[in-house]
Amino acid sequence: ATVSVLYCCFSTHLHLPPPLYDMPATSLSLPQREQRTLVDPDGGSVSIATVRLNNSGKYILSGGSDKKLNLWDWEAGALLKSYNGHSQDIIDATFSSDDTHMGSCGSERGAHIWDVQRDVPIRTLRGHQSRINCIRWSGDDQLVVTGSHDSTAKVWDIRASRSTQPIQTLSAATDAVTSVEILLSNYKIFTSSMDGLIRTYDIRTGRLHSDTLSSGISCIAVSADGKLLAGSLLSSQIVLIDTNEGSLLKSFSSHVNKSNQIRIMFASRDSNIFAGSEDGTARFWDVVSGDVMHELTHSTSLDVSVPAVDYSTDKKVAVTGGTDGILKVFTMT
Repeated sequence: ATVSVLYCCFSTHLHLPPPLYDMPATSLSLPQREQRTLVDPDGGSVSIATVRLNNSGKYILSGGSDKKLNLWDWEAGALLKSYNGHSQDIIDATFSSDDTHMGSCGSERGAHIWDVQRDVPIRTLRGHQSRINCIRWSGDDQLVVTGSHDSTAKVWDIRASRSTQPIQTLSAATDAVTSVEILLSNYKIFTSSMDGLIRTYDIRTGRLHSDTLSSGISCIAVSADGKLLAGSLLSSQIVLIDTNEGSLLKSFSSHVNKSNQIRIMFASRDSNIFAGSEDGTARFWDVVSGDVMHELTHSTSLDVSVPAVDYSTDKKVAVTGGTDGILKVFTMT
């Protein structure tokens, strides 16, 4: 059954400070060498929208305009498997925490749940009224959260295999929901929207907190402990927010994000921020100093956007996916 929760609303208006460089950047080992280039052997004009490394950092999941999910062994340079089930382009995809399942979504109104061993979806989550921009698993793999162009985020109980309805709909946004994050340790769901608000839903207390920013938000990421939240704005700025105080700690610049969904994430055990860009590059920033630690060149063409990035802390591997249809893997050596 669908759960109805009354959220009490609190809001903060955040004003962007200039980028801060008040402390020297720490010296961290980051992947810098282009190790592997991966291209779908079927060819064609493909724009990659999402990439994910599995927990071991050995396998890459990618998806884009060709409607296929591809699973790669990047060390071998091999495409292991393609999953077909989407009728339109794929926008986001992710592994479950145990790497046995995947979730994917795109321009159609249903999100798919996959068993990595099977060729077709084992379940389709239906209920959104427009394209689905993002999908995330909870850390215990019992819940999935999706966010849509219909201005809602929906929570699904994956344990209830016969259920076709979300257990909760979060409908406070007034424009497209661009990204979602779920942190069960803090009982919180975070969403970003084109309406310029980052919303934090406390699913235990029913409390809703909103942080208002200066422009539409492309993507958000939450640190492992839930204390920091990073957001990429469509003004080509990245902001760092203290989730406990609701205060703006820092802003970062140097990348381009004006029109596309560009993924942002914490890396190196939350000491770095890693994000793509609309100028053919991806960058690592130091969280403390705000300095750019390293820039990865995915393409020398300024016409190529890099919306898809991921990083494995244990393997120290970075992967980028571009609108040129190419995956690139960067390593330490």
